[in-house]
Amino acid sequence: MMAPRYLVVADRLAGTEGRIAKAGLRSVYASDGLAIGIASGLPFTLLPGGVGVILGAFFPRKERERKLESLLNWKATGPTEMLEAISTHFWGSYVLVCDSGNGEGPLVARDPSGALSAYYKAEPNGLRISNDVRLLGDRFTIASDRVRDLIASDGYYAEETCLAGIFDLRPGLFLTGLVSQPVERPFWSPWDYCPDPRDHGEAHVGSTVRDAVCDTVATLCGAYERPLVFMSGGFDSSVVLAALHVADRAAHCLTTYTADLSGDERGFARIVANALNYPLDEQFLDPSLVDFTTCVAPHLPRPKRRPLFQAMGKLAAPIVKDMGADVLVNGSGGDQVFCSTQSMNAVIDSLKARRSLLATMATFENICELTGCSVGEGLKAIWRRARRPARHAWGINTDLLAQTEKIRLPRHSWLDCPKGTPPGKAFHVGMLLRVQESIESPFDADGPPMLNPLIAQPVVEACLRIPSWAWVRGGRNRAVARDAFASDLPPAIVNRKAKSGPTSFSSQLLSKYRSQMRERLLGGVLAEQQVIDVAAVSMALDNVMQQGGPRSLRLLQLADTEAWCRHWSSLR
Repeated sequence: MMAPRYLVVADRLAGTEGRIAKAGLRSVYASDGLAIGIASGLPFTLLPGGVGVILGAFFPRKERERKLESLLNWKATGPTEMLEAISTHFWGSYVLVCDSGNGEGPLVARDPSGALSAYYKAEPNGLRISNDVRLLGDRFTIASDRVRDLIASDGYYAEETCLAGIFDLRPGLFLTGLVSQPVERPFWSPWDYCPDPRDHGEAHVGSTVRDAVCDTVATLCGAYERPLVFMSGGFDSSVVLAALHVADRAAHCLTTYTADLSGDERGFARIVANALNYPLDEQFLDPSLVDFTTCVAPHLPRPKRRPLFQAMGKLAAPIVKDMGADVLVNGSGGDQVFCSTQSMNAVIDSLKARRSLLATMATFENICELTGCSVGEGLKAIWRRARRPARHAWGINTDLLAQTEKIRLPRHSWLDCPKGTPPGKAFHVGMLLRVQESIESPFDADGPPMLNPLIAQPVVEACLRIPSWAWVRGGRNRAVARDAFASDLPPAIVNRKAKSGPTSFSSQLLSKYRSQMRERLLGGVLAEQQVIDVAAVSMALDNVMQQGGPRSLRLLQLADTEAWCRHWSSLR
């Protein structure tokens, strides 16, 4: 199966179409200085008037239908205004390429969900853009500082990837012109969909979220016949499966489990699958499925850092083949989009919105029930948070890293909240940036595409409009979404308050592969380029059985990152 790839070549010199042919792609657009090619399987839409192409899935909004021709007025209104209008009336998983037609270079925009990747590389006379980094060049160099940043920020995706000279056009942003130093500009912002802090309205928020999720799942999966749904046993993947059921769509489910009960969610996955009448495969997570001499996602310009995905990919592969699965579906991003929180931010938001004292006290009680904290602990947390700026502070973890003074803090316009923004909404928007690591599929680049419906633009916008205190109603996280799907899912799923994870699997990996990890990490690329503190890593591996969860996860992240670095270094 050929992955749905594309390549955009913008060059002041002739010969752009030749690069498309050399890449083995089919040309779908060509003009002076611009050529666009795709592999079979990637949908595309020619822009009216022959001015460019929309690559990927592209859908009109319900009840907002406008003809695309009326919105393509780049020269009249400017690129930002044009793209704002398009994103208001359309949505999807797309990259839009609009030709200037005058040699100035194209406009390239990535949809606000970021579901279709857009990596780019500046060349002496133009740009190359693709969702397959291997189409951007023949030789690659590891950007060790960016690798260090990625590890320290636990997955913040900056505009620079971990390959030198390869950039990532981030969601809701666009590029214009043929420039040697590409500059991203926004056309969509989550802040435009956040409620006025003084607006206390919560009517019909549940039905709004349910409609957005169900419509999105039905539309995104409409082009596929045999979805394979990854079921964790948790609420978010259950919501996606429920939406498929509402759409009367066939599907097959897969859940994985460990030998330890802490990583065995089969009981909950069965409850959902049986209630909705979907077949469920249960696969054992054996540590032997992980090979630390290879990385999880060698096709990506950043290390994925999750060895668990390697095992999941190997377990899914035979099922994909047997059932002929044409798409993979999961519930990634639910924690962030549904505003799962453990803080007192919502109480401060309620105070800033001047809600009644009874309403604010109810929110306080809800969070105490959710977190298990005492009244005194809750009041102290409110006092500490109220003294800090509303801006969401992205956490940095320098454990086991060297030269920590070189680490760059995350910078993004979504982190710069407008004046008067309450901290709960700043947290909600800031957490949306954590979704970006979930967008890129960790599985075989030539396998079925991965859909993440919960991060689609209509779902995100619907959830952003909801005030923070509504999400903790009744002492439950993601309360609005739970209420929205209460009639679609079994009570055991809607009302569960805790969920286990494959922590024991991480411990097994460390125990089984400690000597191999030591050899590779202490004598590898990360040590040579001074990304890791060799002495600290050595000591951590010596005491691996005494390590806590965060330290164990960090060691596994470093092992996958090392394998990723060796992979790309071997291509030079």
